[in-house]
Amino acid sequence: MAKALGVSRGSFYWHFPSLGDFHDALLATWRAENTLDVISQLEQLSGAQAKISALIQMGIDTPQPLENGMRRWGGVNNGAADALADVDQIRTSYLTQLLIDSGLPRQIARDRAVLLTWAAIGRAFAPALVAQTSTTTCDDLSKVFVHSIPEE
Repeated sequence: MAKALGVSRGSFYWHFPSLGDFHDALLATWRAENTLDVISQLEQLSGAQAKISALIQMGIDTPQPLENGMRRWGGVNNGAADALADVDQIRTSYLTQLLIDSGLPRQIARDRAVLLTWAAIGRAFAPALVAQTSTTTCDDLSKVFVHSIPEE
């Protein structure tokens, strides 16, 4: 990696005492930029429905090659797998609360939050499929996930 970056191994270890420290910093930065910062941006909006719609639109509009890479890494690295599990929990908990705030019962909100999280992960692995969606996809999904409550 140092060679690919055009730096000496010594300069790499100046910043990161070990490869594990580098991995930890990489995972922490990814978590912050791709989860916590997104939530912070969404919190600037008013109302759960607006936040859900904005999040769905981000998912449609934003390619996720880093998400793809992190998930592939999590398949072979326990530390990355643990970080992914943590991020998935943060994301689904946040979405669950937004859906509850929109008026859905807790379990239905949780189920839908999990489905939206799966959709985002799928977006990372099959980015070409987004070209098959229409311009109303975000609005349609927002309505389906927030407004329709199944009959009991």
